[in-house]
Amino acid sequence: MVTVRESEVDGVPCFWVETGRPTLAARLLFRQGTADEPLHESGWLHLLEHMALHGTGSGSLHVNGSVSPLITTFETHGPPEAVARHLTRLASWLGDPELRGVERERGVLRAESELRGGPFVNSLRWRYGAQGPGVGSYAEPGLVRATPEVLWERCRRVFNRGNAVLVLDGAPPHRLGLGLADGSFLPPAPAVSVESEFPAAYQESAGLVLSGVVERSQGAGVAASLLEKALRQEVRERAGAAYAPWSGYEPVDADTAVIAAGSDLRPDILPTILEKSLVVLERLRSGAPQGWIEEQVAARLQALRDPYNAMGVALRAGHEVLGDRLPLTYDDLIAETEQTDREQVRRAFDQLHSTLLLGAPAPTKLPKRIPRVEFPITRPWRDTRGHRHRNWPNDGRRFGAGPAGVELIHDHDAQQVLLAEVTALLTWQDGTRHVVGREGWGLTMSPAQWHGGADLTRTMDDRVPSHLHLPLEGDGSGAFRRLSRWKRWSPRLRRSLVSAPGLALLAVVLALVGIIAASRHVAIAAPFVILALLCLIRVPKAYFRGRRRLW
Repeated sequence: MVTVRESEVDGVPCFWVETGRPTLAARLLFRQGTADEPLHESGWLHLLEHMALHGTGSGSLHVNGSVSPLITTFETHGPPEAVARHLTRLASWLGDPELRGVERERGVLRAESELRGGPFVNSLRWRYGAQGPGVGSYAEPGLVRATPEVLWERCRRVFNRGNAVLVLDGAPPHRLGLGLADGSFLPPAPAVSVESEFPAAYQESAGLVLSGVVERSQGAGVAASLLEKALRQEVRERAGAAYAPWSGYEPVDADTAVIAAGSDLRPDILPTILEKSLVVLERLRSGAPQGWIEEQVAARLQALRDPYNAMGVALRAGHEVLGDRLPLTYDDLIAETEQTDREQVRRAFDQLHSTLLLGAPAPTKLPKRIPRVEFPITRPWRDTRGHRHRNWPNDGRRFGAGPAGVELIHDHDAQQVLLAEVTALLTWQDGTRHVVGREGWGLTMSPAQWHGGADLTRTMDDRVPSHLHLPLEGDGSGAFRRLSRWKRWSPRLRRSLVSAPGLALLAVVLALVGIIAASRHVAIAAPFVILALLCLIRVPKAYFRGRRRLW
């Protein structure tokens, strides 16, 4: 029996359990995470967490910190007196942060960003774009805008007593003080998907991923584990085509979570893996084996009743409070877990299927009924002047920046990012610009590739608000080679000759040559006339082929 006690430390709610350990573990939680940061401010909470813990923790005192989509956590473990001193010092720093060394910690985070990510995190970008939970899939480009002034304001707004919960695995030490600033609770915003058509598929180089949005519940957590078990049985035990299937459950707002499961894959299974995955999911939707559910329920009950996991019960209460939800008592948790049944799990799989995103490597065969998630194609804007590519006419694309946004034009189609939906403009010293839209799609403009490229750079800088500019080091254009005049024009000449007007003109020329040759009684007149007739016969076919391209 675990008893979760609730008290208060300097105005901060405190949930704690008595484990009898000689040491003390503590978690100081704040209700803000990566899902609350716009892309141009991404990484600010992570940077503050690093700076707050810089130089702390040694010997018997262990400290760490983390930023999830919804929660920023400061954790420590060690002798109770040392933990109390650390938390008191930490709260004092958060109440009035000393922000020297920003550049040093920014460099540390840039190196750390190379190690983060993974298929689960990537799936959030495909679902939510460059906003909300999807922001955590980017490499924190907003760090370049983190100054001591904006970090101080962010620290005071987020890390205050009205937005905090303390969790302990023992009674609060008498000398513990939490001198946090006054402030307000910041409730989680709803997570809004940018995709509206499900199921859908995208390219994921790390292997197979199945993900969906579900209501936060015990049944959904069980469903995530069952999906991993089913994939393990299919791709590892039966096919022998994988090593490490995985699954995850991540709350993304007060009411919903994303569950995902996936696996690495052997190349020879790629042509059929998506169809097999859909079959696996359909079986689970029709009803997971009762034995599997009972196995998961037993494992969860064992964890709840294990005295070594008692702090996890208190930690869940803290997360529920910061999720703007009522925490359950220990008895309620036991009852909720025991009452998990096939119907709850089946409902979670139905929700997963109705919001299903499939990720798989490029060679994977895509079922015809599942569309690929791609950059939307639309008609070009009439009031935007497109700049020709420097390899025109071999490369017929144009890049435009107008009052409504920026667009990449090819023939009669365009990919566009609206100015009203821009979340960031990445800038490089050579003038290269990459604009990112709310849905996660972006366009890159390298001035070396376009006639009037310098004008494009200035136009994009002027039209996108300055607080969205994110300057990056180095050059962003990469190597660009302008083709010779012959290579630029020869494809255009070949295309012109096989077009309807080109064939008609060629037929006229050949007919004239044939007529002139016949008038002079030259023997080769007939072949020219025959060639002219063949060209005329192909004109309608070339015409309608061109019309289909336009449509």
